[in-house]
Amino acid sequence: MQASMQQSNIRQVLMKRIQMCEFALIEAGLFLDSHPDDQQALKYYSKHQQLLDQAKAEYVKQFGEDSLNRVILHDPNTKDKQEVQDTIDILKEAI
Repeated sequence: MQASMQQSNIRQVLMKRIQMCEFALIEAGLFLDSHPDDQQALKYYSKHQQLLDQAKAEYVKQFGEDSLNRVILHDPNTKDKQEVQDTIDILKEAI
C-alpha cells in the first residue's frame, strides 16, 4: 500500500514538473514571437526545454511511454478522453 502511495506521489510530482515546463515554454515562445533576438529569453526557453526533456525522460522511466501522453496539462480526475486528446494536439502544435 505504501509503495503504491509513493508511486502516486512520484507520478504527481513529475506530472506537475512537466506541466510547469510546458507552460513556461508556451509563454516563452509567445514572448519570443515578438522578441526573437532576446538572448535572455532564448536562454530561458532553452533551459526549460532541457528541464522538460529531463522530466519526460524520468516519467517514461518510471511509468512508461504510453502514459506520458496523458500528462501534459491534464487534470488526472478528468474522464473525458477527447478533452485529453484535444489538449495534447494543441500543445504539440504549440511546440
